[in-house]
Amino acid sequence: VWGAEEASFTAEINVNGEILLPKVGTVPVGGVTYGEMKDVVQHSLARVLRDFQVSVVPVKARRNRVYVVGEARFPGAYELEGFATAYSALFAAGGPTIRGSMRGIEVRRGERLLGTVDLYDFLMRGSRASDVPLQEGDTIFIPLVGPRASVAGAVKRPAIYELKKGEDNLAFVLDMAGGVIPTADVGRLQVER
Repeated sequence: VWGAEEASFTAEINVNGEILLPKVGTVPVGGVTYGEMKDVVQHSLARVLRDFQVSVVPVKARRNRVYVVGEARFPGAYELEGFATAYSALFAAGGPTIRGSMRGIEVRRGERLLGTVDLYDFLMRGSRASDVPLQEGDTIFIPLVGPRASVAGAVKRPAIYELKKGEDNLAFVLDMAGGVIPTADVGRLQVER
């Protein structure tokens, strides 16, 4: 803290999800992300201080044990930073095997399904929309791969693509492959089943 008053202190999050701030008392921070922590601390200190700035720096992050099971390249228990996400755990486990799904990866907390991770969103579009923050004891299950389509020839990204429900049409599969290259003869398209 600096400005009208200057101070430096370490606040540890207790088992109740609270920190103890000088002159303020306990402040609940359970469920608060690191990005939100500065605002919570500043708002709490504003009750007793005026004209100040605050900086929050993590000293030591908690580690969570999570489990990656199913068709993972290296299934097992992983100790990850407290702010880790499903993507962090998947990369630590080497991702899915060739038999594993990249589109229907389940993140569970106990018996509750928290979300389904689609790695295609990240790998092909750079989107982390399906990523899920993890907590102690969460399980990531990689099921067997779903239906697939192989695209070869004059396309930008020839590969084997896993299809989700509703993606079983030629236009969608060609779009996943990046579309045809300019020199392609679309009049000679061949589909084999």
